[in-house]
Amino acid sequence: MAAACHARDDGPQPPKEHGVHQYHFRLSALDTETLNCGEKARIANILDHARQHVIDTTEFVGTYETR
Repeated sequence: MAAACHARDDGPQPPKEHGVHQYHFRLSALDTETLNCGEKARIANILDHARQHVIDTTEFVGTYETR
């Protein structure tokens, strides 16, 4: 979730002239198409449900700088 606390992604927004910022991402392949957590599930519930279905996970880092 973006810093503005809404459910859309506004992309990276580091402070201007504050140098390069790193953004860490984790992508997991699951053995199920849905997690059936319910429409109002919190992130902790979603991650708990997903954890039992993980086949493989990778992590990568992106960098971004605002000038």
